[in-house]
Amino acid sequence: MNKLEQARDIVLNYDYPEDELANCIAELTEWDVYFNGEYWVPLRNITPEVLAQSLVHYINLKMEYSEETIIPMGSSKFFGAPHLPKEVEWPKGHSFYAQLNFSEIKPFDPIGLLPDSGILYLFLDDKHFTCTAIYYHGPADDLALRDYPDVTNTKKNYISNPETIQPFSEFAFLSSNAYEFLEDLLAPVVEKIKNATNSQVELESSSSTKMFGDATYFQTENIIDPDDFDPTDEAYAHEGRDHFLLLEKDEGSGNIHFWVPKEDLKQRNFDNMKITYSGT
Repeated sequence: MNKLEQARDIVLNYDYPEDELANCIAELTEWDVYFNGEYWVPLRNITPEVLAQSLVHYINLKMEYSEETIIPMGSSKFFGAPHLPKEVEWPKGHSFYAQLNFSEIKPFDPIGLLPDSGILYLFLDDKHFTCTAIYYHGPADDLALRDYPDVTNTKKNYISNPETIQPFSEFAFLSSNAYEFLEDLLAPVVEKIKNATNSQVELESSSSTKMFGDATYFQTENIIDPDDFDPTDEAYAHEGRDHFLLLEKDEGSGNIHFWVPKEDLKQRNFDNMKITYSGT
């Protein structure tokens, strides 16, 4: 049983005070929605099952600006210049976005699917809004700081502002508005989850940079009425159904999402990653 399964089991089997769930139901409005593990749907009832579905686990990434010369070789970071092995070519027309060292992040993996080691490099083609991912799992001694092959004004911000990454484990109950009247009810449940999983727990996700969990949207594109949901519609291809949210980061007035197919992640294949963006 992984941490997410363990936490959801606590939510399902907690002895809720009599009538408290019914009292919460009375507070619902037509605008309340929750995350059911795949996409956001109208919150029409509150049960232990609904609460468990709304609980997600993600790796929160705390970032801190740093100087390129003091960042340890191969460590996880955003921007700056990558630590690449000699045999890896810089993807043409791309900007370096991030390198994720899985040996640093794996201890916080909520579902046990990340590789135990290796580095994932993410490069962006800003013109076509596509991503090239390179997974390296060779010797660390072969890594070296790689300068940009060409520098333009649009790339200077990436080069001059490296940000180191500190991962930690976090849970959140994902519901819109409902957390306001669920806070007292879920307080003892939150404590049980914290003690059992050694993780932070929030009633509402506050992370703007994370791995896994649910993507952050600023419009209503992620709220779907299940009565109208069409699983063959390509618009829903990345909504937690066929892909994992490998990485999300705030960019400009919104968030950029990096998606990896579920089956590919199991095979350590990052060749088919996609990116989406939602903003105000």
